[in-house]
Amino acid sequence: MKRSLLCCLLALCFLLPCVPEAFAAETAPKPPSREELEETYRKTELPYTDLESDELRCVVAWLELNDIWMNRSTLLPKGTTLLLPILNVRCGRTEFYVMLWKACGKEDVKPYPIPDIDPQSEAGKALSWAYRTGLLSLKGKYENRTYIERLEIALCLYKLSGSPYNNNLKNLPDDVKTLKPNEKQAVMWAIGKKIINLSPDNLFHPTGQKGYCTRKDCATFLYRFHLLRVDEKTPPG
Repeated sequence: MKRSLLCCLLALCFLLPCVPEAFAAETAPKPPSREELEETYRKTELPYTDLESDELRCVVAWLELNDIWMNRSTLLPKGTTLLLPILNVRCGRTEFYVMLWKACGKEDVKPYPIPDIDPQSEAGKALSWAYRTGLLSLKGKYENRTYIERLEIALCLYKLSGSPYNNNLKNLPDDVKTLKPNEKQAVMWAIGKKIINLSPDNLFHPTGQKGYCTRKDCATFLYRFHLLRVDEKTPPG
């Protein structure tokens, strides 16, 4: 009898540590699916009266709920109801990298020295992260005098997705055929994943005047990338 009781106690001692872990696994909330997130964003009440499509409403809701804006209080003064005048202006490189850094979790990294930028500011932290992550080249000096371009965004998001290689690139737009091999990969990946669309003239416009992105462009591309990552993390079934 005593021996049986001792065996039971020993077995219980082995099983008890497993119970919380197994219980946690069974009760852990399932992360929301893409469809559930999109529904949440669509139903989010926003003060803006000029959002012209369901996708743009979702984009702005995502920006608001996750604090993706750079310097939001300055960018969007209290009482702002018309957002398109703010969204339809060209987006500077620093502003894009701050939004990207926030969208990717605001990871703290060792500061990277950038002239005239406070390493503890949003911009300093975002650019340091971009350098340390390999999104910005460590060679040469960072310049914030230019606007962010479609090619640079495609390269950033492509690298963050692990730079998947496609050995069967087809139907390259004419203005993509002259790009470097890794740039072609990034552009065709972004097109294939429906993150960045071709222009109505069937060109990509990777750089230059037509390649400059507005805040609306950048926010939309980042939102689509966010949904892509949700899809990749969602288990089948």
